[in-house]
Amino acid sequence: MRHVAATVLSALALTLSNQHVCAAESPPPRKNVGRLQEMSVERLQAFLKIYVHLLYGKDVVCASNPCPIDVPVTVIQFDVNQDGNLVDYCLAEFPKDIYFSGTASGNPRRRIVWRMTPSTFTGTSGITYRFEFHEDYGILLATNPSGQITRGGQGDGVGSTDPWMYHMRNWHRAKVTAVYLPVVTHINTADASEMGVCATGDPRIVNN
Repeated sequence: MRHVAATVLSALALTLSNQHVCAAESPPPRKNVGRLQEMSVERLQAFLKIYVHLLYGKDVVCASNPCPIDVPVTVIQFDVNQDGNLVDYCLAEFPKDIYFSGTASGNPRRRIVWRMTPSTFTGTSGITYRFEFHEDYGILLATNPSGQITRGGQGDGVGSTDPWMYHMRNWHRAKVTAVYLPVVTHINTADASEMGVCATGDPRIVNN
């Protein structure tokens, strides 16, 4: 994932750079016009295509209970301002969709366990980071129709409380789609005060 992320981030920088150049050549923006309205559809689509490729992994079909979800995570250096100063960025690649088939009333709850892979990583800067889900809001539900997804916590929900794992349960009784926001931090193992939030998408849990 590391080399792919670097390539995609470079492309993203080029896209944003091109947007800046085009904006400089355009006439002054009209008043009361939103930023998204000012952007051309083509440039916005190009940005979103890169964004989706960077932060979303392959869809997962949950056929077991518990359902393990491995989340590739990495830290790369990126010259975001194109000024020669490299900054460490954390990227976590959650599957765009997690599918549950056979949704029906009376189903037992199914447990989902997300796992950072790896749980620690040494970047090109030489700094080693550990990855942790937020203790209370590691998986933040943006939408949860029919209350199908129940709140979980760090660990696998059975015996382990390791912070690089997070679990929730799915009642799996209503054909609905829940959207969630992962909250994952990367922490310098030599200095816990040096930490940040990993970039993630807004993936979904789909009951079919």
